[in-house]
Amino acid sequence: MPTALVSLRLPLDEGLALAHDQVPTSPAVVDCVFSLFGDRPLKSPAAFDRAYGRVFAYHEEDGTLALSALPRDRVQLFRLGATDDANVWLLRVDSGFEMDGVRHDVLFSTDRAGGALVDQLLVGAMGMLYRRDYDIDAVDAFAIREDTGRGEEAGPGYRARYRVEADGRYALVSSDVAKASPGNMLGPE
Repeated sequence: MPTALVSLRLPLDEGLALAHDQVPTSPAVVDCVFSLFGDRPLKSPAAFDRAYGRVFAYHEEDGTLALSALPRDRVQLFRLGATDDANVWLLRVDSGFEMDGVRHDVLFSTDRAGGALVDQLLVGAMGMLYRRDYDIDAVDAFAIREDTGRGEEAGPGYRARYRVEADGRYALVSSDVAKASPGNMLGPE
């Protein structure tokens, strides 16, 4: 992985809503990142927390989404920093459309020795029935929140805190699944 990239200043609040400057990412860097992921699906919180299953069952969106299925021409890569044995990155893929599904933000880590993918999580995304957003407190600590529902139908909410271990793997620190309530809705269609 390249090391001379733009670094984001932390802490970062409401990352999905944040408009990053259009930092050009070269086609070679995009090829490198996409090759790290291959055709593997992007991880959802379900990979770390069984309780998230109730939230996913509500919307079932982006459960098998792979990075390779997203457009390659509007990609931004930001370096967040490093743990003892891993580099931590934020990848934004923007479809360019003004509608649900416009952005997918992926937090991922690579091994500092060899550059191999260590862990990854789709931390920011929007669909018809959900919106997942994130805060990054430090290179080794982040949180996600997901709200579900649309129109008159409320869905469950999800809040979780994670840490990035020294080796780059993600570990769930705490989570909460909120019952469906009007406060968890995304707003009118």
